[in-house]
Amino acid sequence: MVDISLDIIERIPIELSVDVSSDCSVELSGIDVDGLPPEYRGAYNVTPNSETQILSTANRMMGQDVVINPIPNNYGLITWDGSVLTVS
Repeated sequence: MVDISLDIIERIPIELSVDVSSDCSVELSGIDVDGLPPEYRGAYNVTPNSETQILSTANRMMGQDVVINPIPNNYGLITWDGSVLTVS
């Protein structure tokens, strides 16, 4: 009887050989499976700011949820129209 279960965590090449004439137990991790997208290795936590932020997640396998933090309390918008300074 052959019982195989796989938990795919990251993509690395492996080689496997098993002597079928003996009882054995094999544990593998990090199997490279053709057809799966590569793992996303960027930031998972994002705090809004005044700049555009891009998480390059297109065609990537995500390992966890992306967390978008709330706008910090000390973040404000300062505008100047030439005569009035507005802080909001």
